[in-house]
This record gives sequence, structure tokens and C-alpha cells, in this order.
Amino acid sequence: MIPIVFLVLGGSLLTTLFPDTYNATTWIVFMGLVLLPVCLIPTLKEGAGAAAAGCIGTLLADGIALYLLVTNVNKVNDGLSTPTPDLSFKGVATVFGNLALAYGAGIVIPAIQREHSDPTRMPRIILVTMTVISLCFLTVSLTGVSVVGCQIPGNLLFAVSGTKLGFTASRGGVVLAFLFMQLHITIAFAVIMFPAFYIAERLFFGFHKAQFEIASEAAYHDVESLEVQEEKKAEENHADAGASYKIPGNYRKAAALRIVIVAICVGIAVAWQDHFGD
Repeated sequence: MIPIVFLVLGGSLLTTLFPDTYNATTWIVFMGLVLLPVCLIPTLKEGAGAAAAGCIGTLLADGIALYLLVTNVNKVNDGLSTPTPDLSFKGVATVFGNLALAYGAGIVIPAIQREHSDPTRMPRIILVTMTVISLCFLTVSLTGVSVVGCQIPGNLLFAVSGTKLGFTASRGGVVLAFLFMQLHITIAFAVIMFPAFYIAERLFFGFHKAQFEIASEAAYHDVESLEVQEEKKAEENHADAGASYKIPGNYRKAAALRIVIVAICVGIAVAWQDHFGD
């Protein structure tokens, strides 16, 4: 569901960024073609650089959008107080829906742990990451509410791209924010899809099965060597994360399967694009 939402959002961003060109359906299909190279990266570890670029992209997009919002609203509405919020069940449900979408990236945690060189560090990594993400959300939400109150729309980028808030933001800043967010969405789609790719390749082609083998009881009789065995096992799993793709012909099978999965996601996004805003 989350990758399909990314496709729909990407189509909306491109439609707004390039008005009077193509409709959202065409942009969704185009986006599906553009993100294929990222989806065809064999493992998450090999795509770490792309994932970092996607992270930087969303930080820059939100930073630019917040700057445009605060500077323009304070200039137009200097001295005016923000309206009080009109709480409703729909508004509260929308907030939790947005949070569920944002924190939905947690499904990649098992995949990251499987490929991490030191899985014992994962609890600390998760704690730090979730804390940083929560602080980013609080910054965006508190800043938006402090300057426009309950008038803030559901998407920060669309708030600065139009004139509904009584100002016209710099077109250059809007374009930069949209492009950085498009970069983030493209890479985030691939990252979120990696667990699905992994499972599909295991079900259809039998890849990655060695990493699911359970150690026998005999391996744990010697308590003193338990820690050493676990370290060796972690190193072996880390080294074999992409072993299945090194067998001749396997990567072509995996690539074909991934293209089919992306095509299915694009088809669903095109068919249901009008319902994802509900």
C-alpha cells in the first residue's frame, strides 16, 4: 500500500510542478519507468548511497517548504493571530493515517538487520532513527501550526505551491522543494519494496533460503563458544546477502520479477489514484 501511495503522490507532485503538460496517469507511468534502476539494485547494502540521497532529499524539501511558508505568511499576515483549530474525528484520523504512512518504513528493519555487519547494534540504530524522525515531524507540524493555525493543508508542499494561504511563493523555491521530494519518493519506493522483492524471489525462485536455516541444538551445547559462533554466523549471513544474485542467470530472473512487481504497483496506482486521498 505504501509504495502505491508514493506513486500517486509522485504523480500529483509532477502534475503540479509541470502544469498543462500531462495528466497524473501519464506521470505515474513515467515515474514507474524512472524508479526501475533503483529497484534493480540487488541488495539494500548496495543501495545505501541512494537511500542516503533520498533522506537528504526529504530534509531539503521540507526545509525549503517551511522557509517559504514562514517567510511569506509572516510578511502577508504580520500582526494577525492564527485561527483556533476546529477539531473533528476526520482531522484526527487523518493525522494518525499520515503518521502510519510515515512510520510504515519500519517494515524494512528486518531486511536491514539481515544485511547489517553487526546486527547487535540494531536496537540503538532503531531508537536513534525513530527519535530523529519524530523530531522532524514535530518541527514540521509545530512550525506550520504556529504560522497558519488550522489553515495548514494536509501536504506542506502543496501549501506553498498555490495561493490559498494568501501569498505566492518564489517559483524557484517551490520547484526545488518539489524536485527534492520527488527524489525522496523515487528512492523511498525502492527501499520499501525491497522486503517484497526478497520474499517474492524466495517464493518463486528459491533464492535466499540458506539465510533462513535454523541452527541445530548441538551448536549451543558449548556455552563458552556461543558468542564466537554467533559472530561467525552473522559475518557469514552478511557476506551471503547477495550470494544468490552471483549465480549465473539468477540476477536476470530477479530483475524480471522485480519489473513485473513494479508494473503491478503502477497499474494499481493508476486505477485507484482518485481514492488514495480519502
